[in-house]
Amino acid sequence: MQIQINWSGGEKVVVLGIADPWIWGGYILCILATLLCVVYGILNWNKGGEDEDESCL
Repeated sequence: MQIQINWSGGEKVVVLGIADPWIWGGYILCILATLLCVVYGILNWNKGGEDEDESCL
């Protein structure tokens, strides 16, 4: 973590070289969406598979 000084005199916190909190929000939302999709896929892995097999007969 770095601390940089703004031109206005206040302190600005920079984490991993990214100063804008909106950028961090985008990264966090992408990771959360990925985790949500993985959990949804695991929970619904083989649902409905039996119905498809019976309808083919």
